[in-house]
Amino acid sequence: MLLEELIYGLQLTAIGMGVVFLALSVVSFIISLFDRFGREKQPVAEQSQAVPVLAEPETGEILPEVIAVISAAVAEAVGKKARVTHIRQSVSSTAWQRQGRATIMASHVTKR
Repeated sequence: MLLEELIYGLQLTAIGMGVVFLALSVVSFIISLFDRFGREKQPVAEQSQAVPVLAEPETGEILPEVIAVISAAVAEAVGKKARVTHIRQSVSSTAWQRQGRATIMASHVTKR
């Protein structure tokens, strides 16, 4: 009697875990489909107009005006003098990546 209950419990556990993993696999597949087909598609003409000029086209250097604006924004956010040591231009990203970055940036508390 005890052995039968143990076997039944193990079978029930195995079936339950199998159903859960199968459901998670289906959800993961559906999310990957959303990511694949949900990307924003812009015509080439709109893409070239939407990108601001932040760097010199020939050298790839960031313009001094942009560096000054970024430094002023950092100083205002931190509330004291700050030195910007590295600026990296962001590459295009998916909506998921942009939302993740926005969530991380919103989680930081700045002093007023």
